[in-house]
Amino acid sequence: MKKILKILAWVIGPVLGLLLVTVLAVSLVFDPNKYKGEIVQAVKTATGRELTIEGKLSWSLIPWLGVKTEGLTFGNARGFGPEPFAKVGAAGASVELLPLLIGHVRVNTLHMRDLTINLARDAKGRTNWDDLVSGTKTAPTEKPSQPEKHSSSAIPAGVVIGGVNVQRAAVNFRDSAQDAAYAVRDLELRTGRIATDAPIDVQLACTLQYDKPAKQAKLALRTALALSDKSVALRNLELKLDDSRLTGVFEIADLRKTALRFDLALDKIDLDRYLPAAPASGTGAAAARTTSTQQTNAPATDIPVATLRTLDAQGKLRIGSLKALGIRISDVLVQIAAHNGVTNLGPNEGKLYGGVWSGRSQFDARAAKARFNFGDELKNVQLGPLLKDAGVFDRFQGTGEIAWTLVNQGANTRELLQSLTGTVNVAARDGRIEGVNFAKLIADARRLYDQARGKAVAVATASSDETAFKSLHASDKIENGVALTDDLKLEGPVVRAEGGGTADLVRETLDYRLNVVVVEGEGRQGNALPVRIGGTFANPSYRVEFGEILKQKAEQQLEKKLNEKLDRLFRKREP
Repeated sequence: MKKILKILAWVIGPVLGLLLVTVLAVSLVFDPNKYKGEIVQAVKTATGRELTIEGKLSWSLIPWLGVKTEGLTFGNARGFGPEPFAKVGAAGASVELLPLLIGHVRVNTLHMRDLTINLARDAKGRTNWDDLVSGTKTAPTEKPSQPEKHSSSAIPAGVVIGGVNVQRAAVNFRDSAQDAAYAVRDLELRTGRIATDAPIDVQLACTLQYDKPAKQAKLALRTALALSDKSVALRNLELKLDDSRLTGVFEIADLRKTALRFDLALDKIDLDRYLPAAPASGTGAAAARTTSTQQTNAPATDIPVATLRTLDAQGKLRIGSLKALGIRISDVLVQIAAHNGVTNLGPNEGKLYGGVWSGRSQFDARAAKARFNFGDELKNVQLGPLLKDAGVFDRFQGTGEIAWTLVNQGANTRELLQSLTGTVNVAARDGRIEGVNFAKLIADARRLYDQARGKAVAVATASSDETAFKSLHASDKIENGVALTDDLKLEGPVVRAEGGGTADLVRETLDYRLNVVVVEGEGRQGNALPVRIGGTFANPSYRVEFGEILKQKAEQQLEKKLNEKLDRLFRKREP
């Protein structure tokens, strides 16, 4: 046996030595820079774009077959200006040489630094990457006699990549169609070993920039990325956005259908932090009026009907604390099931302002205009802070319940509001309406009336500018964005009121008429006087209807005179 091994050593040794000398000679003699022109031409033939290689190409053979370069520039699509589509400061990769002899690919870590990608969409919606992803059709090939075998992994069998390391990268996106600009700055990407049927450890960190004036957010991602030719899964997901932390599992179960499956938990988030900043408009009533006008005149936002129509999703999202559109809610559970153009949300739940929220919703995108159904309920909620935070009304206090069943349809947010139809029931207790004292309002009206008639007028006494109530009930019938109420009833220790009116949800205006009674005496008696409520949600106005008062007084005087005549007439007929 020893003799055989010795003979093999004498035979194979010189062969290996000759191979080593040959490799060294080739690496010293061969210059890859001579092939820059061929590489540039090959890229232009394949993509129609210019590739510029400013630095030198360097390569190595032992123990890795590798290549490195610096100063790569990839041209932009026609019509998007001279700015390059991509620039790379330096890049390199290498393949282990000996495993190639038996068909195995062992790639060392892929390095890239100072990468900049400039994405753009023009005013017509055309992007500067359309030509790259459209591809070209190849001629049909002869059908194989045996069925093809596909790997369950997106990575070919026998291929192993040590990892990917991207440093100091940036991505810019200029959207002329929406007059918006977004950017990713300071992007760092690292992965672990990439191999067939094995999860890939991924770490990513970057800064997101958006909006005008520019805002920014810090993002960091850690996950185990599982890839196959049909699916993508993020397992052990940990995503940090500023001080928010999202964990759980997210999967695209079917890449052809973009079928989403997820079970996620978010500790906290303030969504208002990431919304466009509203222009400054002062403080107090003036600010309220300005804000209302801005909301009324705000441009309509299109509903993504095409996206909803193709959405395939199943999952749950739990949120510890959430702030959105000024409203704060905690212990949120949202469940989604979307298939065949119909998206169902619920049962959903959460806690807010001392009470609870529960509800279900449905979005039907099968028609040209999406149709929405909402059924929600708030119980034992402190309505004052809720309405104030929502920017609806900041002069109300009380605990109550609100339940609504609503439907609407449209292609944008304005159409949805204009088509809103359904019912809303409100019941509040132990509260007050700030900014108006119905007792004082009526007393002032009486005083002005008596003054006009030349009667002595009592000096007004100071009182608080609010109306307390023990209970308040109202049911609204909403049709095409206008809420009609005909059963509003307020019961208070001093004031009672009944009536109704309309609220225009699109223009955010009020038009209500109440018959207000200020309690007088132990029998809680009093004269009902009409009060008109107008103005906007943010700045309502109150006034007593003097015309109605004069009409009532004239009718009373007429009735008194008629009774006097009837009395005299009956007295004359007495025997």
